[in-house]
Amino acid sequence: MVCRFFVTKPDNSFGAYGDATKTAQKVPIKSQMTGAQQISVGEFHACAVKQVGATPPSLWCWGDNRYGQIGNGVTNPLGQLVPVQINVPAGIKILAGVMHTCASTNIGDLYCWGNDNFGKLGDGGVNNNKFVPTKTLMTGVTDFALGEFHTCAINTAKDVYCWGSNSGGKLGIGVISAEVGSPIKSWMTGATDISARGSTTCATNA
Repeated sequence: MVCRFFVTKPDNSFGAYGDATKTAQKVPIKSQMTGAQQISVGEFHACAVKQVGATPPSLWCWGDNRYGQIGNGVTNPLGQLVPVQINVPAGIKILAGVMHTCASTNIGDLYCWGNDNFGKLGDGGVNNNKFVPTKTLMTGVTDFALGEFHTCAINTAKDVYCWGSNSGGKLGIGVISAEVGSPIKSWMTGATDISARGSTTCATNA
């Protein structure tokens, strides 16, 4: 299936429309992305999973790349104006956050890249931006979600793990702390679906 991308946010200063321009529009326009099966829109960048026919899925991103959130190995304050393919082995799902991006694979690995404020990339470090997809310490991932400064995931045991900023207790670990650079188990169990936005995390359980 070929999807036609239409975007409506009237701010294209970093190329988030993916139409090779920085021209803001107030009506839907077609992106250069084709064959998309899933799309995720961050603050000023977007990503998609592309699959045509029996070919394996591929991951693509475009737009704001000031922090490496596009994942093509470089930063670019002017933005990535057209979709570029991202190298994530066997990637099947991608989410664009405010300043970082994550993708899961068909074997349950999770890769993240971009801005690492508070350790939200989940590779054990803190404030160490990554410009290419970097494998997190999380395994067995079945679902995941990105907040502004934190990331969470559900594993095959239906446990929720979170990492990054814990201001306000958004990691769900029973205490408030400044930052957690590695996945830490939350109090949530039996989770089947998870979502994060800004400084809030929510999950459903069976």
